[in-house]
Amino acid sequence: MIDLWEADSWGRAQYGIPPDSYGDYAFVQHMISSIASSGNARMAVVLPQGALFRKSAEGTIRQALLEKDMVEAVIGLAPNLFYGTQLAGCVMILRRKKPANRKNKVLIIDASSLFRKGRAQNFLDQKHSDQIIAWYRAFENVEDRATVASLDEIKKEGWTLNISRYVLPPIGQDIPPLPEAVEAFKTALADARVAEDQFRKVLVEGGVAAMTQLSQRELESYLWGAATLLRGLVDASDYKQYIFPLMFFKRLSDVWDEDFQKAFDETDDEG
Repeated sequence: MIDLWEADSWGRAQYGIPPDSYGDYAFVQHMISSIASSGNARMAVVLPQGALFRKSAEGTIRQALLEKDMVEAVIGLAPNLFYGTQLAGCVMILRRKKPANRKNKVLIIDASSLFRKGRAQNFLDQKHSDQIIAWYRAFENVEDRATVASLDEIKKEGWTLNISRYVLPPIGQDIPPLPEAVEAFKTALADARVAEDQFRKVLVEGGVAAMTQLSQRELESYLWGAATLLRGLVDASDYKQYIFPLMFFKRLSDVWDEDFQKAFDETDDEG
């Protein structure tokens, strides 16, 4: 299959070979090969936000697209907008021939706050899409919302397009009162437990057969969905900054009494 892809007569592998586990950049390169080579040709594609920062083969393809100055804009969307997934998606806009004032630059937009919350799914209304289009057409910095990053800046960041690297959310805004935040956390925790119970049911009822029938992508979907409910709007790649300290403190709390008593006894024996 790799040999066929490398020898593709349509040039759909000119930026690299996508990994077996993710086909996002295979689809992107297919679309690139289909757009006109002249005029104002451009395309927009919806991708999972992981495609903006995953490394290895995808990182190589992303770097090649950036070095060829094909990426014009990246727009981060709110989570739970698309049917079948609660993950936040993004829109990547690619263009063969950028206007002079946009060459060697990428507009990075954080539109994660633009949505109407629904009971089971969020919605992107007309006013939200109008605002996103206005930012894209203006192609300029907007405080807390959009950044025009040069290719040199992106190179310094390791060719990642992770939105939180370039657009920082406003500090101190949209922070709910403590009781409301606690209630939201309890709801998210309950939803995560429901997802966990559903996953456990699949494993228990199906046994070994379920494990063999459950693909890696389905397994990741179950686990990632539960994590996303707890993560909320925190960027996936930044979640470790929150979870690692929590794991550290949990470790301390798990062993504190035992280690304290052991240290106390040893000190007492020496005295």
